[in-house]
Amino acid sequence: MTLGGHDRVGEWLLLLDTANGRDKLARFIQYFAKFMRHREEAKPEKERDASSVATFNNLFNAMAMVRHVMFMFTIIRIVRVIRQMGPAAIRSRDPALICSLIAKFGLLGYFGFDPLLFLQRLQAWKPNANTSRLIIAGAVNGWLIELIATSVEQLIRYRRATHMLPSVARSTAENAILRTLARYLLDIPIALHFLQKIPKVPGQYIGLCGMGASLLSLYEAW
Repeated sequence: MTLGGHDRVGEWLLLLDTANGRDKLARFIQYFAKFMRHREEAKPEKERDASSVATFNNLFNAMAMVRHVMFMFTIIRIVRVIRQMGPAAIRSRDPALICSLIAKFGLLGYFGFDPLLFLQRLQAWKPNANTSRLIIAGAVNGWLIELIATSVEQLIRYRRATHMLPSVARSTAENAILRTLARYLLDIPIALHFLQKIPKVPGQYIGLCGMGASLLSLYEAW
């Protein structure tokens, strides 16, 4: 099918032929499963379908495992990026570049702990409860640092775009920045949820945040 002279189906297939595209789709499915599980759990006990809860929980965990596999060795790329951009960012003292560098260090923490989370999910390694909590906190705090730093970076870039670019280029740049900012802001409640900082927020809302962020991510990659 073509729209506006573009082969949209072909573009989607090309996207899903990449590891990045498959990860974004798996993430959408993962948070869809989280939304559906918590939606079912929120029903009165007499109306709740325990088999549906189990099915969606299994789907969430399956997609998490798929994403763990796709994340393997990503830390190597993050280290390379830090080594390449770090000195220049520090010398420039550019706030946007500094925020980007901080975000990369956050990701370094996240992907450093991710293999340990993977081993736990596989039950190939069974740490005690305290160690498990520390691993989760290390990974999610690293992710949260990346989310906050990138959000600040996008705000800086948005301010620059509104003051420095011609009108046509400004509109395009602003829309791209706002989409990225919205995606990261939707992810922040998810990180806080996993850190148990917002325990009163219903799980289905966290699932909706994940679905929204995933759709924006797929749109940007497409």
